[in-house]
Amino acid sequence: MLFLLRKIRRKLMQKNKYTTYLLYAIGEIVLVVIGILIAVSLNNWNNQSELDKRAESLLIQIQEEALLAIEMVDGMVDDYRVWDSVYQVILSDTLTRADYMKSENWHLRNYAGYFNPMTIQKEGFKSFIDQAEQFSPVYQTVSKNLKAAYIGYDFFTTKSEEGFLEILDTRYTFLRSQPWYVALESGELPSEFIDYLMNDYRYKNLAHDYHSTTRSTTRTY
Repeated sequence: MLFLLRKIRRKLMQKNKYTTYLLYAIGEIVLVVIGILIAVSLNNWNNQSELDKRAESLLIQIQEEALLAIEMVDGMVDDYRVWDSVYQVILSDTLTRADYMKSENWHLRNYAGYFNPMTIQKEGFKSFIDQAEQFSPVYQTVSKNLKAAYIGYDFFTTKSEEGFLEILDTRYTFLRSQPWYVALESGELPSEFIDYLMNDYRYKNLAHDYHSTTRSTTRTY
């Protein structure tokens, strides 16, 4: 099963199917945990050392953290799909100055300014790795598999975060360079800011880059 998941994972990396890859990576963590718990239960049903009990407790914690990560990824995908729909409206060029000025249309003004960090809990994983050498030999394999799974997850989340942070840095570097930035941060809507959203090619380019990044993050087909 792990071999099959890794084969699928390699194909997803090649096709840039980012979110699907994340779910497979987290699924691999869950499978590793379930497999080792079953093996240990069969081998040491009536004779577990305190260290082995500690290892099993940590593996259960890792599994719970992985399930929470799946929920987090699902929520992240929902958020970015909303922003994808906002981009389609912006791209249509049907928006008026009044549309951008409406208080309820804050998402139109904040496009390309939102980022949801994809951090997951790792307390169980870190504790397990730190103590792995003290556990029975049966846990050494699971330690290696968990490391590989987390390394893969970290690599792809880091890649995505770098893309979003670069876009946000470009957006706010430009805004901070404008004489109307203080007014904007004070809650006002300077006419120059609305002009920027409606007519400036730099904003259109930035919106395109943000859209591309959200699409690569949420692509699941």
